[in-house]
Amino acid sequence: MVQPTPAPILPMGLAPADDSVIAARAFPDPPRLRVSPPVSAATSTMPDSRLALLRVPDLLTFLMVRRTGSLAGAARSMRTTTSQVSKALLRLEQCLGKKLVQRAARGTILTEAGASALEIAERVVDDLRRLGGSPEDGGMLAFAGPSYLLEFALPRVTKAWPGVRLRGIHAAPVMLRGLLGENTFDIALSLGPIAVPGATWCSIAVAPVRRALFARPGVVARLGPQPVSPVLLESMAFIDPIYAAAGRVVPADDDCPLRRGARARHHEASNVSLALAMAAASDAVVYCPVISAAHHVQRGELEIIAVEGWDDHEPLYVTARSDRISARELRTLVDALRRGLADRA
Repeated sequence: MVQPTPAPILPMGLAPADDSVIAARAFPDPPRLRVSPPVSAATSTMPDSRLALLRVPDLLTFLMVRRTGSLAGAARSMRTTTSQVSKALLRLEQCLGKKLVQRAARGTILTEAGASALEIAERVVDDLRRLGGSPEDGGMLAFAGPSYLLEFALPRVTKAWPGVRLRGIHAAPVMLRGLLGENTFDIALSLGPIAVPGATWCSIAVAPVRRALFARPGVVARLGPQPVSPVLLESMAFIDPIYAAAGRVVPADDDCPLRRGARARHHEASNVSLALAMAAASDAVVYCPVISAAHHVQRGELEIIAVEGWDDHEPLYVTARSDRISARELRTLVDALRRGLADRA
């Protein structure tokens, strides 16, 4: 696979009624870069003394600026400050002895030297990826995230990337941030963004994911006409999420509008798939992403309880190591997940 530059975080709005508005407004194409008139620069080969000062993170920053079209956009994608992006560009320009980027009325533009450096930087980063073992060379890509997101995503990834070996690692959402710096995985799936540790990671918002309350059809029927008042739910048995950490069982947050302290607690489960299976076999209810309950709904085991004032959506994010995943591969992945979410809508 050809491996161009990493993709940035894309702006994301929570779901309005018209999904076409989401596509047009929440996922705009990145601004096109324009090449400015030639800038005078030395054309001699860079001496080893300056080459020794070259930093790979600075190259990645330069590629991110080019991809997003602005210093601020690169800073958002890399979860850093505009000042740090500017410093990285300045170091790279001093090392190369050439002006690479110029500010414009809207964002940045590449100089002629910057356009030439772009091709070289892409090749260097691609070579480093191959040196580290890329998926196309028989390496394995590790995905981490909640079990329901892995169950949704990995079958689609196998079709989008045929021949690539995959590893799925279940990780509770609260654990993902701590695992980022340990090189345990290459791609994380999460609802909502994860704060990334540096330029080697980038995030993309895929599409909104709806959350809802689920119960057996008989339980839903006993509640009467819908939408129901949240007050009716306070006496119902909820299945609460938990996770294990350091030998202890820790309560987790399911983001339900009816908070834990205001509802009756019944079963507990360490993942959504288990909670849904328990709800299908009892009178308990579970609040979770709609995509995770699709199979239970199709089999008639569970139904959505419509609740007054509840309209909860959160974007699915893909967070990837830009030194392992090329921008083209990432776009293929994101497109596959967007199609999958559209099919589940």
